[in-house]
Amino acid sequence: METGLRASRLRQLFPKSAFTRSIAVLTGANVIGQIIVVVASPLLTRLYSPEQMGMLSAFTSLLMILLAVACWLYEMAIPLPDDSKRAINLVALSIVIVIGMSIVSGLGIVLFGEHIAKSVNTPALIPYLWILPIALLGAGVYQALNYWAVREKYFTCVARTRMHESTAIVLTQLGLGLLKWGAAGLLIGIAVGRLVSNVALIRLMYKQHKQSIKSVSTKMMREVAYRYRRFPLISSWSSLLNAIAFQLPYLLLTGLYGPHVLGLVALAQRVLGLPFNLLGTSVGQVYLAEAARLKRNPYQLHRLFWKTVKNMAFLGIPVIGLIIFTAPWAFAVVFGSHWMQSGQYLQAMGVMFLMQLVATPIKGSLYVLERQDLLVYCEICRTLFISGSLFLAWNLDQPAMMAVVFMGVAGAIGNFLPMFFSWRAIGVYRRQGAEGVKDG
Repeated sequence: METGLRASRLRQLFPKSAFTRSIAVLTGANVIGQIIVVVASPLLTRLYSPEQMGMLSAFTSLLMILLAVACWLYEMAIPLPDDSKRAINLVALSIVIVIGMSIVSGLGIVLFGEHIAKSVNTPALIPYLWILPIALLGAGVYQALNYWAVREKYFTCVARTRMHESTAIVLTQLGLGLLKWGAAGLLIGIAVGRLVSNVALIRLMYKQHKQSIKSVSTKMMREVAYRYRRFPLISSWSSLLNAIAFQLPYLLLTGLYGPHVLGLVALAQRVLGLPFNLLGTSVGQVYLAEAARLKRNPYQLHRLFWKTVKNMAFLGIPVIGLIIFTAPWAFAVVFGSHWMQSGQYLQAMGVMFLMQLVATPIKGSLYVLERQDLLVYCEICRTLFISGSLFLAWNLDQPAMMAVVFMGVAGAIGNFLPMFFSWRAIGVYRRQGAEGVKDG
């Protein structure tokens, strides 16, 4: 009896709906992937210098910008068709486009690679830019296969590929670091991880949908390309601008202060920024569902907003407080003495990361209230604040440390904006008395 009761209680801890379980599986895989990267960081920082880590960050920023339009956004259409044959042809179309984009990017690197590397103040990256088209090919194909797997509800396989990717990246970077390959080891690790992540999905597609694959034809690919033409013609521009806005501060930082500074900032971002963002995003999924349920009761929605703000602040403030007092010493011990300054940069950006943790979940309020326009304003302002702060520090001849302080202040203000706009939007909605429902 007691064993049965314990089993019953244990089952209650797990998500009950298939949708919630799927989110839990994917989120868990992302968490494990991040843990793999963070756990390997003390080893990587002893094999690679801050400048080499900065080159990796600049390389990754360029990759993310290209990846935003690698499939011309046709991958977003893969879940939409009713029949699997059209979906498979969309996958094929996306892969053909990715191959073409990889070839074009390779030609672009041959013609303009030196100019690109020098424009982001990383001339040492020039000999390694040939890796970029390979990484783009692997990442772009994975995007297409990932949307197909999500369409078919192969969530466990998707989760497994994400862990495979993180493991392949880390093992390759560690192995090539021990062989003294320098920055090439870091960049090749990214390419290998992106390529490895496709293996399981390709195998699954061939095993489960062999007949649908046979339906791929040039004629049907043209048909689906025309049917979903709004994705490349309209949505791709928005995706590209979002990617540029997100990566621009990192490219500016290395362009103005060099890859050494970017490498130190990137480690601080990896240690705290990524985990905080992952936690905020996971909480945000729950917040979005609950806010949608409470939309008819603006008073309860208002209460949920403040409850979430307080809980996220309660989680984040002790962590930030600990960082303010210990970060430089802790970084020197964990990552090596030459990474102590990264801990100082983390101190400067601590409030920015705290505001990010609090703001990320409650952005869902603006989706629920259909005020996506305010989210666009927030992203534009955040990008302008951070980019402007770096230009200001550089024009005032401030050292790198002050530039990071400026960036931290600007980022904190930028992350505060979604909180403010969400609060205002809920307040307006509350005063309108949606459905005339009053608080409890």
